Amino acid sequence: MTYGLSAQREGGENPIHVFVKLEMQSAFQLWAVVDNTLKSLRHVLHGQGLLTPAIQATASSLLAGNIPALWSRKWQGPEKPQPWLQQFTQKFDALAGWFTESVQNTLLAKPLHLDNLFNPGTFLSALRQQTARQLG
Repeated sequence: MTYGLSAQREGGENPIHVFVKLEMQSAFQLWAVVDNTLKSLRHVLHGQGLLTPAIQATASSLLAGNIPALWSRKWQGPEKPQPWLQQFTQKFDALAGWFTESVQNTLLAKPLHLDNLFNPGTFLSALRQQTARQLG
């Protein structure tokens, strides 16, 4: 879920707002992957879908207590499924708040918890870029 801010920058938006928008887009994409994976498993379990090699590999990973490869390629969180899903949802929810505050230009008005982000290093780059622009 990494990306270059300069290539993605839109109009005159500040780098932090662009970062938050891109971070939300990446989070939504990961949510869609997880949701589709679990829906496919549910369909197979209820006899409404076919067992494909990809679904079988995902089921095997989850049954062994591991994160499916497709998920971990998108975000490397905890190694076990339950903590991975818990952290993912916590980050997703926190990002929604960051997005609202970013739109209202109040995001930097209080201390931020970088552990709420999937890509905290990229946020720091956006902050550095915005600060440099403001200082000229």
